[in-house]
Amino acid sequence: MRVIKLPIDHVGIVGSDLDRMLESFSKLGFYLSGRTEMTAGVEGQGASTNAHFVFDQGYIETIASTGSDHLADYLARGEGLHIAALRSGDARKSREELEQRGLKPGAVLSAARPARHGSVQGQASFDWFGFDPSSFPEGLVCVVEHKTPELIFQPETRYVHPNGAKGIVDLFVYTAGEEGAAPYESLAAGVPAMPLAAGHTPEWTEQLTLLVSPSEVRDRFPFLGEVSEPRFLGVLIEVASLQVVKDLLDEAAVAYHGDGGGDGDRDRDGRRDGRRTIWVHPNDAAGCMVGFTERL
Repeated sequence: MRVIKLPIDHVGIVGSDLDRMLESFSKLGFYLSGRTEMTAGVEGQGASTNAHFVFDQGYIETIASTGSDHLADYLARGEGLHIAALRSGDARKSREELEQRGLKPGAVLSAARPARHGSVQGQASFDWFGFDPSSFPEGLVCVVEHKTPELIFQPETRYVHPNGAKGIVDLFVYTAGEEGAAPYESLAAGVPAMPLAAGHTPEWTEQLTLLVSPSEVRDRFPFLGEVSEPRFLGVLIEVASLQVVKDLLDEAAVAYHGDGGGDGDRDRDGRRDGRRTIWVHPNDAAGCMVGFTERL
């Protein structure tokens, strides 16, 4: 297992049925900001329909792929967590740095979508680039520069999630071997952290946890079952109170498991690194394992 500090901007869940994805996340206690139409800047491709769960630090994006867009290959794998976007203060500079480090970044594209989740609303714009799929077989890794961060990160005025979600802490990745971890090491050196918005410094440093063997996945997530192909496993969300999350999940009849808790006993919480954590199986979260963690 390797832990790499990286500025996670957001994660993306790709599927074909946006209604179903949103229903799953509503049961987990997330508040939806509303649907938007987003242009990704990909030549010959129109807008996609998506929705966002925005936090003080990072957000989850749910995207309805048409099956013929730049996400089609990921959709073919099944609904789930397929996008990991890293935050950069200068996309073009990061691209040059990562290319020098031996990665294969694509062209820098310009994307845009309406931002309606805070008191300040408008058209949000982004510069971003991805990589040759051979570099990151786990999913679409991309680097994003916010051109209008004040529209996305508004911790003083945004809506509040019933589950008390505060932000993304960790993204778990199965690389299917030590060699698969190397490109992430290059990312860490080429994507410097940046503020979320003017005057808003991240409360913690996000990280990626790389699991390199099936046994590491089984030991950490015994409830997950066998994992064979490289993939993004799940995202860990910091919350104000784990008990609030448990009550919401119980009311929605959604099962949860302790972090390394084995049999998933509801009375057992995973306690690790000064945190207490529970996990929801991908079957109950649009193909994405979702964890909730509370600092002790």
